[in-house]
Amino acid sequence: MILRKLRELNVERCVTHFKHSLEQWSSMEWGCAAAGEMGELCNILKKIQRETQGIGARDVGRIEGDKKKAVADEVADVIIYLDLLCAKEGIDLPAAIASKFDETSRKVGYGRALSAHS
Repeated sequence: MILRKLRELNVERCVTHFKHSLEQWSSMEWGCAAAGEMGELCNILKKIQRETQGIGARDVGRIEGDKKKAVADEVADVIIYLDLLCAKEGIDLPAAIASKFDETSRKVGYGRALSAHS
């Protein structure tokens, strides 16, 4: 349900607030925006890991504040951009997720599915 509401508001916000239609960027540009956010997520994870291992200077490259929130925020940014890519391509994101999850589940012998028809 939340992914369907995200699609509605995400596309609306893109157009009304950012003044940017889905068509103004190619699918490659939407994908690169998602990859950029993934890079930011990986950088945060790297910093958290280094801090956990005690690597590096005490005051350099640390995540200030709530680390879990920092990770969650970047994961959300990735999903938001991926939703816009899917909107541009006419992909139903919840259906695509369910289909791929179920396909992999069948492949590995996991007996449960996200789709009602699987």
